[in-house]
Amino acid sequence: MLKHLHITNYALINRLDIDFSQGFSVITGETGAGKSIILGALNLLSGQRADTRAVQDGSGKCIIEAVFDVAKYDLLHLFADLDIEYADECIMRREISPSGKSRAFVNDSPVQLNVMREVASRLFDIHSQHQNLLISDSAFMLDFVDAVAGNGDIKCEYRNRYEAYVNAIREYETLIKAAKSNDDVDYLRYQLAQLAGAKLRDGEQEALEEEQNVLTHAEEIKTDLYTISRIFDNDDGGLLTELKKIVNTAASLQNLYQQIEPIHSRLENSYLELKDIAYDVSGMADDMTYDHDRLQAVNERLDLIYSLQQKFRVHTVSDLIDKAKDFEDRLAMIENYDDQKAQLSARIDATRSEAIRAANDLSASRVAVFSSINASIIAVLHSLGMPSACVELATRPKAELMPDGLDEITMLFTANKNRSMQDVTGVASGGELARLMLAIKSVTCRLKVLPTIIFDEIDTGVSGEIAAKMGDMMKQMGERMQVISITHLPQIAAKGAVQYKVYKHDNDGQTTTNIKLLSSGERVEELAMMLSGNKITDAAINNAKELLKDE
Repeated sequence: MLKHLHITNYALINRLDIDFSQGFSVITGETGAGKSIILGALNLLSGQRADTRAVQDGSGKCIIEAVFDVAKYDLLHLFADLDIEYADECIMRREISPSGKSRAFVNDSPVQLNVMREVASRLFDIHSQHQNLLISDSAFMLDFVDAVAGNGDIKCEYRNRYEAYVNAIREYETLIKAAKSNDDVDYLRYQLAQLAGAKLRDGEQEALEEEQNVLTHAEEIKTDLYTISRIFDNDDGGLLTELKKIVNTAASLQNLYQQIEPIHSRLENSYLELKDIAYDVSGMADDMTYDHDRLQAVNERLDLIYSLQQKFRVHTVSDLIDKAKDFEDRLAMIENYDDQKAQLSARIDATRSEAIRAANDLSASRVAVFSSINASIIAVLHSLGMPSACVELATRPKAELMPDGLDEITMLFTANKNRSMQDVTGVASGGELARLMLAIKSVTCRLKVLPTIIFDEIDTGVSGEIAAKMGDMMKQMGERMQVISITHLPQIAAKGAVQYKVYKHDNDGQTTTNIKLLSSGERVEELAMMLSGNKITDAAINNAKELLKDE
């Protein structure tokens, strides 16, 4: 559930902090007070694109931050998949600079907008008036029916079969396309022969370049090695001779001064180590020779590698080896084209059959719940003042397999007796669509733990007793989840366990939007204003009290 919302420097909001409650809450306020601004801020947390015009003060950045209690949402695996640290309190934050640069964070981890969108979809759902039209969207209806049917496993099985079918088609098309672009077999063979003839080995370029460097500077290296060797040991004594004297002196001193013993041990170890180093350096100096033939061979090999890299526009021997493998695969594909084509064609047929079987299972599962869905929605509509309303889900097969199956689901509807049912969007009014969508949301929330749902004036087109019944429905939903309704109807506002008011405030020539939690007395006054307008009458006050008393 949404626990806290913080907004800084967004549209008409300087700074806003508000705590939200469980259950059913309502937000009211005069038209233009800024209710849509708060929704806009929440939409930014759902990953929508930022508009720099929304940043109020050009000298500072806009910050939207919300705290959610996610302990009941079983999101641990989602956060792990998205590589975000999980906590039972999830903090989502969006920052927008005056230049338009936007940054998104989830639990203080910077994330891409698609990640923020994925998380937000599991935390809150903003339902605005235009979303009532989703009833005519087959994809929306499919998701709704699948949720009711509990089709998670069946849908997963179908999608696996569908992906196998799509992959088979993709491989077949790749084969056909590649065969068309690889008509010049002789050219491919020539390219492969060049690379195969080079007998390239991964890592040899680095080894050759190192050897080239040594051979090129062989005399210089040999001279320096002999210089080191002479310093260690020469006819005039050298480092080792002098160090040996020091070791012997320290050994003699032990009889008189026992504290020298550890120093003597270290000196002796150093002498032995330096003696080994001197031996190794001397051997390296003796072995170092300038080999003109070998240098020439290394140069020629590197020249070949460099020329092949330039020709094939790559940077490493590993890339050249990959090129050779690609040419081999392309030649094998052309030479075995007929066999591969037949195999892939057979695979397409087989995977299509399996996908169709899985799609039919999914379709059967969907149709099996149509009658119960119809009955549930009709019952809700009757309770919302539509006693003659009737709905019927219908499906027709799609021409081809799609990611969601073979079904296209539509809702047929009539609000009156003895009238034939037609596609819902062609016959339902705005108020009827609002009640239909509320019915769908109500049915869905009975089946699973939904995120916070925010209704943005879903009550448009209704009033009076119907509005009160819609309020009752949202209040019932609030027993299972957090429901927040932005409303202009007092009948709905009175149903909320708590009520917030959005209002404008003029200060020093600047208009700002604020929100506050209303006390019991303030609720009465606000409801009375909603009932009678700015001039509050005693009758409106009494009516407001009666509305609240009923709750």
